[in-house]
Amino acid sequence: MLSHEIDGYMEAGLLTEILDKRELQSIIDEQHIAVFGITRQERRLETKSNLETAPDNWDIYDTPAIDRR
Repeated sequence: MLSHEIDGYMEAGLLTEILDKRELQSIIDEQHIAVFGITRQERRLETKSNLETAPDNWDIYDTPAIDRR
C-alpha cells in the first residue's frame, strides 16, 4: 500500500536527521490543508459530526453488496 511507502520515507527522513518531528508535522499539516482545504482538527470534527448523523436504519446493508445495484 502507498501509505506504507510514505511512512517509510517519513521514517527515513527522521532517522537520517534530514528533518525533525516538528518539521515533518508542519509538512503534513500544510499538505492536509492543500488537499482537503481544512486543518486536520477541523476534519476530525467534521468526521465525528458525520458519524453522529449516520443512518439509524442499516437494513439496506443486510443484502450482499453485489445485489444492491
